[in-house]
Amino acid sequence: MDSKGRQIILYDGYCNLCNATLQFIIKRDKRKTFQYYAIQSEEADLLFSTRFIDKNIPDSVILLTEGQFYTKSEAIFKILPQLGNGYRLLLVFKMFPTKLSNKIYDWIASNRYKWFGKSDQCSAI
Repeated sequence: MDSKGRQIILYDGYCNLCNATLQFIIKRDKRKTFQYYAIQSEEADLLFSTRFIDKNIPDSVILLTEGQFYTKSEAIFKILPQLGNGYRLLLVFKMFPTKLSNKIYDWIASNRYKWFGKSDQCSAI
């Protein structure tokens, strides 16, 4: 978390699916819990270098919170409950082993540009 107590979400700024998902989160982040940085941004570079996070984590959203970082489905499962009670219901998918949910995440991530397109410019929030 940063000095304001916010958690940080790092996302692919070129990915249309990632940007749509981020807009979904922002709209529901009523308590302003999160800060958002494109993985391609200077802010993200600083976070990667100071927190010793591998910037080459392929095709993943990254959540930084309380000195820990989470990727892929683990990041999603940490973000969802903070969006309101209705989204906690989606945690039912947490019953699947992380290996399986990450496999599904990887499949979607590896096809995201083909299915949803890619922006010409990095969309920094």
